[in-house]
Amino acid sequence: MELPDFDKTAYFTKRSLDNREGETTGEIILWRMKGEKEFKYILDCPFCKKHTECESITFEKKPYKFRCSSCDKIIRIGKLKDSLKKRRITDKKKAEEAK
Repeated sequence: MELPDFDKTAYFTKRSLDNREGETTGEIILWRMKGEKEFKYILDCPFCKKHTECESITFEKKPYKFRCSSCDKIIRIGKLKDSLKKRRITDKKKAEEAK
């Protein structure tokens, strides 16, 4: 699957995904074209590490949640602000442990 023309997207995000232990082991690229309701995504699952591409998925509300088709675990795409805050806290704890 090819990435879209960014000028024609209404929503586009590329996020790192963490597993249950807080380790970054996956990634998602999610987008929606202008005038459409369906999203498309390319996923590397943080739990089972499988690569998945989906042509059509619809979300009813935020935060966007869906299940991995391989391992059936729920993957949540939260607000970018919240994920940055969580990452800062994790990095701070790791720095304190290293001292």
